[in-house]
Amino acid sequence: MDMVKERQRSPPKRQNIKEKEGEGESDACRDRLSNLPDNLIHHILSFMDTIYAVRTSVLSRRWRHLWTSIPCLSFDVDIMHFATPDEPEIYEGEWDHFMDLVDEILIRRDGSDIRKFRFRDDDVDFLSKVNRLERALWYAVRHNVQELQLEINGDGFEFPPCIFSCESLRTLELNPRLQCMDFYNPMGFVGLKTMYLCCFNFEENTSGDPFSTCPVLENLVLEHCCFPPTEVFSISALQLTNLVILNPIKNRTCPSPKMMISAPRLTSFKYESCVTLNFNFQNLCSIDKVDINLCPFERSRPNIGEDFCVIPQELAGMLKGLRNAKDVVLSFLALQVLSTLSGLESEPSPFCNLKSLRLRHNHNDIITYLIKDSPSFETMVVDHPRLKLENTGEHGCC
Repeated sequence: MDMVKERQRSPPKRQNIKEKEGEGESDACRDRLSNLPDNLIHHILSFMDTIYAVRTSVLSRRWRHLWTSIPCLSFDVDIMHFATPDEPEIYEGEWDHFMDLVDEILIRRDGSDIRKFRFRDDDVDFLSKVNRLERALWYAVRHNVQELQLEINGDGFEFPPCIFSCESLRTLELNPRLQCMDFYNPMGFVGLKTMYLCCFNFEENTSGDPFSTCPVLENLVLEHCCFPPTEVFSISALQLTNLVILNPIKNRTCPSPKMMISAPRLTSFKYESCVTLNFNFQNLCSIDKVDINLCPFERSRPNIGEDFCVIPQELAGMLKGLRNAKDVVLSFLALQVLSTLSGLESEPSPFCNLKSLRLRHNHNDIITYLIKDSPSFETMVVDHPRLKLENTGEHGCC
């Protein structure tokens, strides 16, 4: 009788064991994220705003101090859902609260180096705001920031000089957004490899060659920048491999600023605008890829007639300076502009090593002109024209 009772009791015991095993597997699944190594969790947290990342400290004891060593910091005022500037008292109070959070986070960090620091604000126009923001930038510089991204708009705001003397920087992206800001000569960019500048004015407070102090600069993007109207603006960079110029702003007193580019290792060049510049290319022995995209004029743009008179000659001169290019892309409007030049059939081709040509429109005379002096030419792609007359971008095309 006793053995029968034991046999009757044994199945429930096995069932209990399986239930416990199942519960253990469920707990392990729920805690799988916490079992990841710190560097992987830091990488996941780097995709969210740092204020949100700090909130993960309430998840468990494992997460309590993880955020203090995040190497990537991102602060965006938009996450605070501010009141409109029409309510200045409420707006200023919310902004101060946001900066209080930023200060608290920086104070409580473990002091480790910063790999990436991003800050975005659309309205930095009071001295108190500027001072608090500068303190945060100084913190990033003191902690050897490698990548700095700033999108800041505000009347009279200027990026502090500490940025332009930061030796640890490898990537710098500055965008003052809706205003043009004077560019100061970089003094200590000894390690900078990538630079993106938007809405900067190179007319004052700069020499004619502001990038000569960046000895290892490889990638340079200039968007909506204003260049000197009289002096030659130079881009001299021995290590530069990729150059992009987007929608330069022409000075009305000088419709064709002169730009000299000397970059023996430059392999890729892209130009996009509704106007052209007077380029002088030197030492472009390594140029490989060229992308020229001329955009439609704005109907209301001043001096539209004067600009259009010089664009065909400047475009032809630009292509001749890129003579060694092997892979070329030309927009529909660029072809139309070239077609206005007379006597192209008797002119030598601007290219001598062309292998691939991509066009936004089929124009037989221009095609012959472009490829006739390139014995190694291999491939041509002709796309259907897609001409957009509307103005794209918040600053306009020029």
